[in-house]
Amino acid sequence: FPYSTKYSSFGVNKASQTGIQDGIALGTMLGRKLQIRSEVKVTKFSRLDGGKIDRRLISGLGYDMENIFYQTHVDKYKNVHLHISVDASSSMESKWKKTMTTLVALAKAATMINNVDVVISFRSGIRTASRGEESPYIVIAYDSRKDKFNKITSLFPMLYPNGTTPEGLAFQAVMDLIPPSTQEADTYFVNISDGEPAFSNTYIGENAALHTGRQVKKIRDNGVQIISYYIESMDYPNPANQKCFRIMHGKDANFIDVSNITQIAHSLNKKFLAKASELV
Repeated sequence: FPYSTKYSSFGVNKASQTGIQDGIALGTMLGRKLQIRSEVKVTKFSRLDGGKIDRRLISGLGYDMENIFYQTHVDKYKNVHLHISVDASSSMESKWKKTMTTLVALAKAATMINNVDVVISFRSGIRTASRGEESPYIVIAYDSRKDKFNKITSLFPMLYPNGTTPEGLAFQAVMDLIPPSTQEADTYFVNISDGEPAFSNTYIGENAALHTGRQVKKIRDNGVQIISYYIESMDYPNPANQKCFRIMHGKDANFIDVSNITQIAHSLNKKFLAKASELV
């Protein structure tokens, strides 16, 4: 497994381990705030001139009462499906601890409420041991719909970033696993990355960015909301990488300082509190 100790021959990744511990603490706080998502407020409006018949008012028809209808207004929070795709290329090493904190915080918060699902995938370009050729690689590392949270606490400490950045090639492979948004549920595809595409000798630069942009558009056209976070040290910005990122993600590109990557968790928290209202 290319992101594990078996591949790298190292022990537990201390950056991962520390990031996970911080993420559990942050996620517990987020989860407490998000528990209000389970609340449903039902308001009945009676004596209306349209809607369902209120049986208690039928007897008033003989006394010139015509407004015998009612409607019920339901305020509730939409279900959320969150697919987080993480750039696990070698250049992410310096951001790995804070990235882990963010991922684990969101996964932990989801365990505390009943209407948010979290899927975490890692991607990079990997050289196969048998042939030495590089291949785009993506793994679904965690799915809260079927995995227990202890999968994160037991296995994620052994993860190391490794390889190149195939971006759109990996997105193309995973898009069929992301359900579209519906009236009852919002789906978000959240990308976390630190650079432009760089895979093999040909999938690089603007051409690779344009291809990635086309894959992102396909995901968006499937009814999925895109949120892409580009993380780097704002003290040493890379204009070329930023330009590629804008080509790939357009209006959905967000630029995050690596020193405060946990703001991703807080910004998504606000989106999770969007309500869905309906008349029944």
